[in-house]
Amino acid sequence: MSKRLLVQAPAVPRATIEKLAFFTIGDNRQVSSPHLTMTTEEMWRRRAEDLAPGHAHGVGTIRDAIDVIEALPAEIVLDEVFFLGHGSGDDFGFFFFSGHPDPGHNFAASDDNQLLEMSRAEMTSSATFSETKELLIKLFKRLARADPRVGGVKINLLACFMGQGETHWAVCDFLDGWLVGAREVRFEVGAYENFYETVFVTAPGGNIVGWEDHIVEQPGGTELVPNPGMNQIPAFEVSCAGVMVGTP
Repeated sequence: MSKRLLVQAPAVPRATIEKLAFFTIGDNRQVSSPHLTMTTEEMWRRRAEDLAPGHAHGVGTIRDAIDVIEALPAEIVLDEVFFLGHGSGDDFGFFFFSGHPDPGHNFAASDDNQLLEMSRAEMTSSATFSETKELLIKLFKRLARADPRVGGVKINLLACFMGQGETHWAVCDFLDGWLVGAREVRFEVGAYENFYETVFVTAPGGNIVGWEDHIVEQPGGTELVPNPGMNQIPAFEVSCAGVMVGTP
């Protein structure tokens, strides 16, 4: 009498909903509270870890950021992404992955591959391809991949002046109509036209107990957006929203 051996297929890992953050590296200037001093880069890192636990990354170039996205485990679904740190309203408005302090411009990069920047014409043109476009395509493929637990996704550009340029609109243009599965998913992309700053709040022993974000005319200046309270992100000065349309 023969016996039939039943082999059970390996279980498919259940998708986990996570957040992803990139923060600016290269700013060694010090920032202080009454009980703690650290570099600006360290401040960005800690804030990013608070926003996206386990998935906060400081990278030097766009290619490094692409590598981070490609290395994410297959079961991870992203519902929120943060670009946190230094930004600019020059050209199309860009985010610094890395750079260095600069007396003339506050912060500067040595090469375009250190920047996240894209015009609306470039983003929607099939004839144009760049590392920024490659990064965004790979990122979009990880957003809300037909997971019914995710009702919407959000791209947060937490950097100075990016709302003055086209990059956030280019991201919106490309997300609009993006195929993500058999359903529709809402999205929002937000940015600031003015100065974005984050401040760490510490206990007497030096431990960080929270964060306060401010949108101001200049560092320490007049607040332009109502303070939402501890550990909250201020309302965006510029935002766009739409629907990523699923396949039939």
